[in-house]
Amino acid sequence: GEVVVGAKGRVEGPIVAGSVVIAGQVEGSIQAAVRLEVLAGARVRGDVVYRDLQIQHGALVEGALRSVDDESVGLKLVANCRT
Repeated sequence: GEVVVGAKGRVEGPIVAGSVVIAGQVEGSIQAAVRLEVLAGARVRGDVVYRDLQIQHGALVEGALRSVDDESVGLKLVANCRT
């Protein structure tokens, strides 16, 4: 399935889905079996597991990023371009 968090949306807790699109705020882990898109202006605080990842300019991600294909990757990323 697909989960979409709109620009004014806020999720507190884990998200598990095939495809996830974040435009609002998420405080919790995200597991996207197929694709994760974090759109400009979105805020994510939590660990992320993904197969395909896109983070747009102006998005903020705080947490560990791990690819489903490579269990050994443990990358910490804070991406915030132009606030």
